[in-house]
Amino acid sequence: APVHQTLELSAALRADHYNDVGDSYTPKFGFKWSPLKTFAARGTYARGFRAPSTAENGVGGLAAFSTAADPLRCSLGVESACDPASVAIITSPNPALSPEKARTVNLGVIWDPYPRTNIAIDVWEIKRKNEINQEQIDAAILAGRVSRDPSTAAAGIPGDPGQITAVLASYVNSASTEVRGVDVEFRQGFSIGRASGFVIDAKW
Repeated sequence: APVHQTLELSAALRADHYNDVGDSYTPKFGFKWSPLKTFAARGTYARGFRAPSTAENGVGGLAAFSTAADPLRCSLGVESACDPASVAIITSPNPALSPEKARTVNLGVIWDPYPRTNIAIDVWEIKRKNEINQEQIDAAILAGRVSRDPSTAAAGIPGDPGQITAVLASYVNSASTEVRGVDVEFRQGFSIGRASGFVIDAKW
């Protein structure tokens, strides 16, 4: 939308529908301000959305192996349980997961000091929340979501439930991420003899 001779505005709206997590409407807004023919400022603001995948909230699971200590048996006096030992990790989907959501902001300037010279600088930031990750092994063990082998219980230690054979983890909304940076681009056009159209492009 050219709202002024020097100002352009833009807007967009994305709609998503998922049977398991519902609806999401994510907007994007932008502007470009050009007070001079050789200079412009630009910016965008946007929201992001990612629904859990089938592996994260569907039906199934992921089996792997890792190592972990057993704080319960260790507290009972089973010294061997205090050291990490090999265990199976079974990660199951979680139908209660929330979607990941993000916010993106970008501000920049474009400057053409000479007819074939272009310089662009952009500052950006991305914030993401409700990130979906595999549950930490230690957290699942502390919550008691484990499978044990009672036949391995140590004799003479009352209440020893036996060693862990598998940890039953799940996918969880457990983290957020914030990243920001600066992009710089320099473009210089030039000619070699009668041949024109050559460009040097450098980015950082």
